[in-house]
Amino acid sequence: MALPTAVSPDHLQLTSAQMCVTQATITSVVAGAAPATCPFPAAFDDTSCQGSAAFIQYSVDQFLPGTVDGLVNLLGDAELLVPVSTAYLTTDVADGCVVQSSQSF
Repeated sequence: MALPTAVSPDHLQLTSAQMCVTQATITSVVAGAAPATCPFPAAFDDTSCQGSAAFIQYSVDQFLPGTVDGLVNLLGDAELLVPVSTAYLTTDVADGCVVQSSQSF
């Protein structure tokens, strides 16, 4: 049983643009916050230095790489919506049975 699907190519392009704006906004926030994820020690005692080193290590190993990967994926997915929208307009409207644009990506 096939379910009817309504696709608005204009909405795909609008969603792509919104995702690009969101990605740019998050990137600027992360870039501004990145230095704060690598704090200087509060003092030069062992505890302060070890605490600072632990935060820096976590930031380098966990926070920043995962955040950057997410931002790259967000932008990549946003860029895919435009060709899918175009492919839908040129092929899927004519065929109607199979969503060709989803098979080419």
